Amino acid sequence: MRRILLAHLPLADAIMPNLAIELLAELARAADEPCDTFHGSLMTPVSLPFNVIHGSAGPGIFTPHYFDISEEQAAEELAQVAARIGAQHGDILSPEQLEELTTDYLIYIDQARTMIDDCLAAIPTGTYDVIGISVIFDAQKLPSIALAKHLKEREPHLKILFGGTGCDGDMAAALVECFLEIDAAVHDDAEQTFLDAVAALRGEIPFAKAANCAYRTRDGKVSVSPPQLCQTRLDALPTPDYTAYMKAREDSVHKDRSRLILPFETSRGCWWGQKQHCKFCGILAVERGFRTRSTPNAIAQIDAYRERYQPDTLYATDAILGMEHLETLMPALAYARRSATGKKPDLFYETKSNLKRREVALLAASGVCEIQPGIESFSTATLKRVNKGTTALQQVQLLKWATLYGVNIVYGLMYGTPGETVEEVDAACALMARLHHLCPPAQGNLLALHKFSPYHRDPARYGFSDIRPSLAQRVIYRTDDETLLRLCYEHDYTLAGQDDPALRQAHQRLKTAIAQWREAYYSGTRWVMGGSNDNPVMIHKVDGGVTGIHRLSPLAVSVLAHGEQVTTARKLAQQMSVALGEVEDTICELVDEGIVVSADGQVLNVTFPNDVDVWRDAGLNVDEGGRDGGEHGLSDTPSALASLKKAQ
Repeated sequence: MRRILLAHLPLADAIMPNLAIELLAELARAADEPCDTFHGSLMTPVSLPFNVIHGSAGPGIFTPHYFDISEEQAAEELAQVAARIGAQHGDILSPEQLEELTTDYLIYIDQARTMIDDCLAAIPTGTYDVIGISVIFDAQKLPSIALAKHLKEREPHLKILFGGTGCDGDMAAALVECFLEIDAAVHDDAEQTFLDAVAALRGEIPFAKAANCAYRTRDGKVSVSPPQLCQTRLDALPTPDYTAYMKAREDSVHKDRSRLILPFETSRGCWWGQKQHCKFCGILAVERGFRTRSTPNAIAQIDAYRERYQPDTLYATDAILGMEHLETLMPALAYARRSATGKKPDLFYETKSNLKRREVALLAASGVCEIQPGIESFSTATLKRVNKGTTALQQVQLLKWATLYGVNIVYGLMYGTPGETVEEVDAACALMARLHHLCPPAQGNLLALHKFSPYHRDPARYGFSDIRPSLAQRVIYRTDDETLLRLCYEHDYTLAGQDDPALRQAHQRLKTAIAQWREAYYSGTRWVMGGSNDNPVMIHKVDGGVTGIHRLSPLAVSVLAHGEQVTTARKLAQQMSVALGEVEDTICELVDEGIVVSADGQVLNVTFPNDVDVWRDAGLNVDEGGRDGGEHGLSDTPSALASLKKAQ
């Protein structure tokens, strides 16, 4: 028996497969090593709540299936932890609500047992000698460990190998040290070292020759093999085969749950992080350098996915869209998409948060229908302190262009960073109150302290102290704090000044401002330009009704036209050849009306232009040089989305 199984297990959302295990499986097969993949995330019940799958206490539903603890005790402890976490955010539970929550956790614990049983039933006995388990998040650790325990009890000869970002750094050694079911863990990119780790588990080579591995020696101690930086060219990697996932999805309860989303990869690392590592960011790959696929190779992979699987969405796993790809890959995708027949999947990318109009139009033309920019805050002072390399109004500008071109934005706001002041939070709230017609944040979150981030590496410098495991981690893993600090990615902390009552109240105002923004936006708050050329007006609408009509002077119209992107009053005056005082007075009037926003000496018109054409605005030719260059757009319609649909 010589066969590998690579598995992706709960608690992970079942909406898409795991790219890493399919990539490694292809590399194994190319080396004549029989290898299968198993997407156990599809065993997650549809009824399991989002906050259990992704919440800090969620993995605890597997605790009684690994440790010697009753389900009733585990449910009570988890409910108590969840209640204490809620109380920190002002959500106080009554005794009746706490009892109800305990009952809910008993149900979730029962579902965890079913997930383990279903995974065991789906993995045939006597088929594999090595099972590799991909752990991406802390939420997957104990579920994966619990399944490993049951697999070992069923087949003691099995070798269990862990890998993935959940094993980065010292987490790999901590996992092997704490859980005897894990024979070894890979703590870095595995393309160059995965098969060596398998060979070492089989006893074919010593572990010292399998780089980037934490492993258990014959005397029971944990050792770490020499490091090796993975420098494989992304173009040299095979195209993952999602056939196993597609079949498993078809047979699962998730078949009709959502659109078909498949991950793909065009870069690794973070080009911005190489310049300035955002202080809260714990992505270890930032230190590995930034690698990209060539544009032809990326196009070939995207085409292969589209033709073979007909996905609804292709999800880029890139930590950030490379600027080179913005200038090369996106135009190529736009032209390819325009000429392609059949189903055209939407694309998702993570991006920088200061993209300009042409760049956002280019994303829209290329089929990028959703982005996750690292907005984090609408305070320039905060953004500067955390090394974001952008300003508050540059981020507002991105919201404006994304809304205009029909590119959905997924983002959250972060509060509680070192050095934050009440004045900064309130200034951000005031700015947000002017943005109700633009895409709002999903939520606001207190700063999370992540392993490998600059904050975590030098906590005293930034005012952090008493770095400790969370309440949930203590209940879930039932071990000492020192071990938990090595085992887990996210930690609790004390931060100087964070207990200031005035600052806490400001944070509450921020959360209220987010809720108000979301309510207003989804109620249809919009700005619309109307009137005539001789009598232009700006119309404010909420829920389909007009709430204000603002008549615009010729100077105001000119200020709006020249202020489409972030600028200053002085630059506007120079461009318009108008006295600075007149421009400043007009800006003040437009700011009072909510048509223009200002911050940090900058101004921005936050309404939308009527003259919109996605291809022209992206700098693309309607014909790739095949037609007279005088015609740049496909449509004169003011709707960018309609223009995009015509083009595609």
